[in-house]
Amino acid sequence: MVGGVPEEVTANIGLTVLVAPHAPKITGDYNEATGHLNLTCTALHGHPAANLTWYRDGVPVPAGRSDVATDQQGFQDARVSVNFTVTANSVSAGMVTYRCDASHPALTTAMQASGKLGRPIVTNITTMPANIDSLMQYDDVTLTCAAEGGLVLEPTYRWTRVGGSIPDGAVADGNQLKIVFASPKDSGTYTCTASNALGSTNAKKTLQFKERPLIREPQTQEKSGLSPELTLLVVLAVFAALGAFGGAAYYIRRRREAQDEEAPPTLEGPKEAVAPSGIQNVPAAPMAQGRPLESGKTGPPAAAEDKGRPLPSNRGVAPPGVKEKGYDNPISNADEFNPQY
Repeated sequence: MVGGVPEEVTANIGLTVLVAPHAPKITGDYNEATGHLNLTCTALHGHPAANLTWYRDGVPVPAGRSDVATDQQGFQDARVSVNFTVTANSVSAGMVTYRCDASHPALTTAMQASGKLGRPIVTNITTMPANIDSLMQYDDVTLTCAAEGGLVLEPTYRWTRVGGSIPDGAVADGNQLKIVFASPKDSGTYTCTASNALGSTNAKKTLQFKERPLIREPQTQEKSGLSPELTLLVVLAVFAALGAFGGAAYYIRRRREAQDEEAPPTLEGPKEAVAPSGIQNVPAAPMAQGRPLESGKTGPPAAAEDKGRPLPSNRGVAPPGVKEKGYDNPISNADEFNPQY
């Protein structure tokens, strides 16, 4: 208020948006010919750029070249390198620890990254599955080469097999070796070698793939849900039903055959000859030794001429015009056989 009259006052305030960077990372570039080693610490995506400091065994190291780059979104990437000379036979190799600290206004505590300068040290080889005592034919196994972490120079890995080559179906990917669809001939001792410019170490693992039996456990019970005892009962029941059906069919067929045998003939049988009226008890034509007498010839009765011999019977001789059935009639149809004849 100036003299009781309000006036406008303008003030400018600076605003800074703080963005903490990503955790720092250490990378190394080693020239084996000259022994020159360049270590670079990088902290990306901060605003403003992170402040990077190098330490060697806890003692600050004067930084070499530093670089800050801004990306399209306005974030800043910080890089600081240190350079020195080291050889594989150096006494300090594998014993010196380098550390990079990244401090930032958005952080209450600096972030750190450290690496041990030296050759990689392989601690052991792990397997998946863990139990390799029961490996069988057609199994899959993954070997992982575990090396001591935090190395300044990234190691490379190489897989070999003692006394032979890596199986054709095996796939090597960095520190892992995958053996798929194994066979007994894939058995052996596998070696993982980790190396960098400062040296190498290795570890070994022995695998034994046993031949899988040709006859595997039956899966019928799991697929069908029937126990072996119930399956046997079902099979016996089916056979019993088939036997009962066959017996019934045989009984019906025999009964039909018996009914056909007992049925009366479809054609008329032989009729008894009836003598004309006025003629009674006409004797049969005389026979002489089984042959009829000549016409018009008279003679003694057959009993007188053929004493002691029975007269031939007229049975089996059908009257004229009557067709007789049975075996005695050569023109009889065998399909019309009647047992009464």
